[in-house]
Amino acid sequence: MDEKRYCERLMHFRESGIRFGTYFGRRWFVVKALCIIVMVLLLRTEDVVTWSFGFVVMVYLIGVIAVSLRTFFLVKKRWNLEVKFTDWNKVQECINIKE
Repeated sequence: MDEKRYCERLMHFRESGIRFGTYFGRRWFVVKALCIIVMVLLLRTEDVVTWSFGFVVMVYLIGVIAVSLRTFFLVKKRWNLEVKFTDWNKVQECINIKE
């Protein structure tokens, strides 16, 4: 992971709090939307093998989304504690050094 980008996100979260859209990012939503499209196309077929692949994609999506949401809610719940123990001067220093 890019340290500068990570520190910038920490500073953004510090200023505006952790929000659903900014936590996951655009890429997460696009990938999930593409997987849903593929899943629907595979599940609409008559072929049993193709339909099975669609079912596998569906189970994968359910698992990935469930874990992602669980992680988001845990991070959001613990954020107030993390803010207290984070050395924000070092985070800002990391952003300035990497520029």
